Amino acid sequence: MHGWLEQVGQRGDSEQEERAAEKLMDLAREAEDAIETFVINSEKRRRWGVLHWTCWCCLE
Repeated sequence: MHGWLEQVGQRGDSEQEERAAEKLMDLAREAEDAIETFVINSEKRRRWGVLHWTCWCCLE
C-alpha cells in the first residue's frame, strides 16, 4: 500500500491532486496507527486474561 501511495504522490500534476494524495497518505498513517493500537491492546487484554485465569487457579 505504501508503494501505491508513493506513486499517487509522485503523479500529482495539479495542486488538487497533490492535496488528495496528501490526504490519502494521512489517512493511511492513521489507519496503520489504529491497527497497531488495536493489536497492542488486544495482546495486553489476552495477557491479562491469562494472568487473571492463572491467579484464580492458584486460589483454589
